[in-house]
Amino acid sequence: MSTTELLSQWYDEIWNKGNESFIDEMLHKDVIIHGIDPAGTTEGIESFRTFYKNFRESFPLIRVETKPLVNDAEFATFYCIVSAKHVKGNNISFTGQCTAKYKDGKVIEAWSSFDYLKMYQQLGHRLVTEEEYAGEN
Repeated sequence: MSTTELLSQWYDEIWNKGNESFIDEMLHKDVIIHGIDPAGTTEGIESFRTFYKNFRESFPLIRVETKPLVNDAEFATFYCIVSAKHVKGNNISFTGQCTAKYKDGKVIEAWSSFDYLKMYQQLGHRLVTEEEYAGEN
């Protein structure tokens, strides 16, 4: 299976179908993932599973449309269009990109960059200056 097919299968099974057990099938035990944690980088399958469960709790209905950009024997990069419904009823959509590096048919390292600012704005959050924030506290 090509890296493009593997990454397409990842988004379909994990995000579109909500098949959490597929995480163990597709992530290498030593996986490193950049861009899903405010701290920057997470390591290991359980770190991703925590992110996944938290996101799915907030957005039980998710659809990710993927468009392959580049790939070779080790890497695949997709442009993603995410549509979801928040538990409070808000419909949201945002975009992003993901690059996955494969080893033995499993993701060994991934880089994600999604427009979470747009997602949060659609949920009613807004950016404030430091002065505004200080005045609220």
